[in-house]
Amino acid sequence: MRCLSTFFIVVFLTLCPSFCFREHPRYFVPAFFEPVTGANGSTWSTELHLQNTGNVEQTIRFRLFPHSGVRCSVDSVLMRTGEEKILTSLGCHSIDGKSEQLLAAIEILSGADVQVSARILQTVGGVTRLMATEDVLARTNLYAHRRRIRLATVERRHSIGLVNPSSVAIAIRLQRSDKLEAQQVILAPGSSAQLFNFLAGAAAKDVTLTATSEGAFYLYDSAIEVQTGRLTLTPGDTPD
Repeated sequence: MRCLSTFFIVVFLTLCPSFCFREHPRYFVPAFFEPVTGANGSTWSTELHLQNTGNVEQTIRFRLFPHSGVRCSVDSVLMRTGEEKILTSLGCHSIDGKSEQLLAAIEILSGADVQVSARILQTVGGVTRLMATEDVLARTNLYAHRRRIRLATVERRHSIGLVNPSSVAIAIRLQRSDKLEAQQVILAPGSSAQLFNFLAGAAAKDVTLTATSEGAFYLYDSAIEVQTGRLTLTPGDTPD
């Protein structure tokens, strides 16, 4: 019996391709706009690019963290060898009749041979232009209980993005270096939020934001340069 078991193990190891033993990585896209209304009649949207570079079919699965008042649903995506797909919708819609910010963060579960990228676009007067190529982050060590980010205030508009990946609500304390009082944000389970014009009226040229919570979360800054309209997304780091 032992010899027979050994035989089957040898056969399995010989015949099973390398993908049988690969871990399926998780990727993270901080902000997916679908589409949302911006200043001066602009519309912001996101294109999520997927490409299967491997030799086998891949099933791509998604975990969505929608903005407050928004519900999102997207089916898994089956991709053939060499296939490319562009997703422009995650099926997000308002559930409170008021929210216009159809925004979500995404975790992507895929095979190791799937390449993921995201582009943020702005449309004004029927003209669409690329505003940013969004960083697609690895899932490992993504969430933390404490994050810090430095924000340059001159000629920039800042929005702070927060993501709660857990199954319970969490309270996040936001402390600005230019203010004594802190701000608290409650995030529902499995949701995201964006605090628009976060530094409006700030007198200092640079402000450091420190965020803390008993539950692990993700923090990023979305900054738009007033003169050029250029968008920059910056993740918060983990303080020493």
